[in-house]
Amino acid sequence: MGIVYFKLENCYGIKSFQYTFNFNANKKAHIIYAPNGTMKTSFARTLQDICDNRITTDAFFPERKTTRIVKHDNQDGIDFEASDILVVAPYRGDYKSERMSLLLANQSLKNEYDSIHNEIDSKMDAVKRNLSTMSGKKDAISILVKDFGEEPINSYELLSRISDDIELKAQAQFENISYGKLFTPDAEDALKRPELLDELTSYVVQYNKLLSNSVVFQSKFDHYNAKEISGDLAKSGFFQANHKVLLNGESVGRDEKEFREIIDEEKRRIIEVGMAEKFAKLDTILDKKIGTRDFRAFISQNKSIIPELADVQEFKKKIWVSYLLSKEADFIEAVLCYKRSRERISEIINEAANQTSIWEEIVNEFNNRFLDLPYSLKIGNKEDVVLNQKAPVVIFHFKSDRAEKEVEQKLLLEFLSDGEKRALYLLNIIFEIKAHQITNRHPLIVFDDIADSFDYKNKYAIIEYLIDIIESQFFSPIILSHNFDFYRTLACRAGLKSSSWFAEKTEREISIEKGEYFEDVFEHWKEEVYKKDAILVASIAFLRNIEQYQNGKESISYQQLTALLHYKKNLVHPVISTECYLMDDFCDLIIEKWGLKRELITYDRTISVFEFIIKCARDISNNPQSSFCLEEKVVLAIACRLIAEKYMINRIADASKTEAIKKNQTRALKNLITFNRADPQDVQREEIINRVLIISSENIHINAFMYEPLVDIALSEIKALFNLVSSPLLSDAV
Repeated sequence: MGIVYFKLENCYGIKSFQYTFNFNANKKAHIIYAPNGTMKTSFARTLQDICDNRITTDAFFPERKTTRIVKHDNQDGIDFEASDILVVAPYRGDYKSERMSLLLANQSLKNEYDSIHNEIDSKMDAVKRNLSTMSGKKDAISILVKDFGEEPINSYELLSRISDDIELKAQAQFENISYGKLFTPDAEDALKRPELLDELTSYVVQYNKLLSNSVVFQSKFDHYNAKEISGDLAKSGFFQANHKVLLNGESVGRDEKEFREIIDEEKRRIIEVGMAEKFAKLDTILDKKIGTRDFRAFISQNKSIIPELADVQEFKKKIWVSYLLSKEADFIEAVLCYKRSRERISEIINEAANQTSIWEEIVNEFNNRFLDLPYSLKIGNKEDVVLNQKAPVVIFHFKSDRAEKEVEQKLLLEFLSDGEKRALYLLNIIFEIKAHQITNRHPLIVFDDIADSFDYKNKYAIIEYLIDIIESQFFSPIILSHNFDFYRTLACRAGLKSSSWFAEKTEREISIEKGEYFEDVFEHWKEEVYKKDAILVASIAFLRNIEQYQNGKESISYQQLTALLHYKKNLVHPVISTECYLMDDFCDLIIEKWGLKRELITYDRTISVFEFIIKCARDISNNPQSSFCLEEKVVLAIACRLIAEKYMINRIADASKTEAIKKNQTRALKNLITFNRADPQDVQREEIINRVLIISSENIHINAFMYEPLVDIALSEIKALFNLVSSPLLSDAV
């Protein structure tokens, strides 16, 4: 907990915002109600830029100078770094937490594994580099595993097996053969063709026949073996000791030079001369296609490998082993390191598989919070997280008719509602937050409309989870929402009324002011109605509901109050005409219905309520101060509708039509008018009335969210509409 200082200018639409958030025992979190278009997305995106080490700009005016200051304590404090901030964005279907593998229950176990793994990796990296360099393949180790035909296996285990295979090591003499140049896609295809395979078989038969007649070579002792023995004898000092090699059928031994010469001569005689005719047939087959000519050129320069091509898979293995043995010191050191650690690694895997981890606890918590989802979750691969540092795999169990079945996530998502999919997103957020706790970070955490589009059951589950985060006092949360019901519910349940705010946007800046309307707005209005005109007007809809419940829609009082929300020009019954209803009667009604103290009602009782409403709306409109007063928005909305409807009734001038309207009066009146599209002023009148329909048509009535649609509209926007409605374009209405 602490103090966070913000100064933002030209940040994705935020022209100017400056505020210091204080986090303490009384203000464990800050909640900001920000109607759409005010600041939420821009604010969250700016902070995400800090997390991503990315420059912030103004999206539409990038040439404007951007200021992005987020500091600890005050404007002279330390800048927030990427690790100091966590941004939780609205629903993202593709989001996966990258920190799930951090959440092992036994951290010491993971530390031990990491230590062992790091030592092995450091040795094996040298082997992998050698293989890549010699083969010419970047992914050499994965190709090696594939060529050995193993099931998905720890590559280290395969290298260990190779080091133990004496027979395979004895055949490895091909370190100078480039795997990448030899086994091209075209070469691989050619080596599968029947005609080439037949010729290779014939070639090998002839080759073995020549070997059997050789003075030096035999089928089990070819030129590769002879060359290796020659080298080994020389290295061991055999020839320096004046020893000689006695070949089969000879009575005189040969020294080093003679031995090498006879090997080279026998090799030339067999491969270049004896096999010339057979090679010509291979050459003809390979020369037929352009794609195999590079392969033909390669084996022409390396004819001694042709017999190996009769069994390509075994030849590949020999090449890989040749590479390994050519850098034998690196290879053996790495394998020995792995063998020393293999038993302990196995023990760690078994211990990990038997442990209950934090990510299991998270999954259990998720299952318990979201009881009504048609699926439950389990974790399926704890040992992989330890061994291969993979993220945990979440297994989905679909529930239906008391049956449960494991299903793939892709299939499950096809049949989930949007709210059920969003719950999965929240699971990843829980992982992310828990990972920050495990690493002992205490960041500023910003929630951007986390509950957006959730149904009520899941929305309240999210609220309870947020309360848990707030109560932990581990983070410094700023929670942004455009959902007023979510905002006030969280503020009340979490005890955060003193740190709940309304965001207000003007042409110059965005500011936040003290939040209100947490409980029953009408209880608040009842206390303030004596001293504020706007509250008296705003209470009209509430009073009308009380009258409806008590006496029904046919009562005179109900119809009079309706005439204050919809303009009525009733010549037959003037008592229910809008401009005939006097403040004297209205004040008596509100005193009766609301139980107010008569002596405290000091409004001018001689004028009509219509006049009072219009005067009140003008006073609000003329006040340059912008605030988040719900009652002022309601007054302006009522006034806009009354003026617009009065204009339309006067323009239609047909009481038989206008008095016949029983519901949706504003729209019904508009439908009775044919606007002149050739007249710019008449086009503008239609546009004004359309805006009245959008902003004030239904929103001035009570609903379960306490006028939430109007709460979501900026006061400045409703003021602008009132100014248009009361302009000369609709002059005969006022």
